[in-house]
Amino acid sequence: MDSEVAGFALVVDAKDDLAEEFYRHHGFQMLGQAARTLFLPLATALAAKR
Repeated sequence: MDSEVAGFALVVDAKDDLAEEFYRHHGFQMLGQAARTLFLPLATALAAKR
């Protein structure tokens, strides 16, 4: 049986500035005005995998 989950992004809360820099280096973007909350569109993650 196949199953699918709808989603559009990975969301992370970076624990410190170094972690935030790591995520930003890998394409994550700031999510609104929330401090250290970043997201990566799943389309971007899938494209990087290929």
